[in-house]
Amino acid sequence: MSHYFNALDAAGSVIKIGAMHDDINDTYYPNVAPDAERIDQFLSSVGDGSGTVNANGNYSIASDDFFIAPPAGEKYVITRMIPLLEDNSSFRAEYYTGSGALAVGVDLIKSVGGVETSLTPIKIKTISGFAGYCHDISRIDFGAGNDFITLRWTFALAGATLVLDGATSDKLIIRLADDLSALVTHRFLVQGYKFTL
Repeated sequence: MSHYFNALDAAGSVIKIGAMHDDINDTYYPNVAPDAERIDQFLSSVGDGSGTVNANGNYSIASDDFFIAPPAGEKYVITRMIPLLEDNSSFRAEYYTGSGALAVGVDLIKSVGGVETSLTPIKIKTISGFAGYCHDISRIDFGAGNDFITLRWTFALAGATLVLDGATSDKLIIRLADDLSALVTHRFLVQGYKFTL
């Protein structure tokens, strides 16, 4: 049997998708349903991509959330997230910013109807800790100027996409509780697709 994963069709029903053929059941699943609309949105302070998207403040006194939340009548299927960290110091595996590890750590949370589930049982305090969840990581050092790191956290290949339902006020949240003001850029791009129901 070929590999596929669960997603949603236009009616909001769970379907199996993937550009593969199920040899046992003789069924072909297309990459994405043709009536789906692509999502490319940064986690933000208001959840719709507007507001603050650069999460590089001092959150050590009061934690803050950056999130995405579909409006009522829509469902989002999040297939992956691409964090970007830029610093004017060199990154190291045991650091999160160019100057050190985080004391509390970054928490990725899925909220369904106000009930929160952490997707990071060990909070992310270092770059190596981030890579432990994402696996895919690229560090770019230009020799002069700022360094940056991008990571690719592919939920779809980890067993299931993340489905957010506007009807139950679902959210995908990055919760921050450390001083991240040393970072030049700290953004989280989420990608996937959405249906209007």
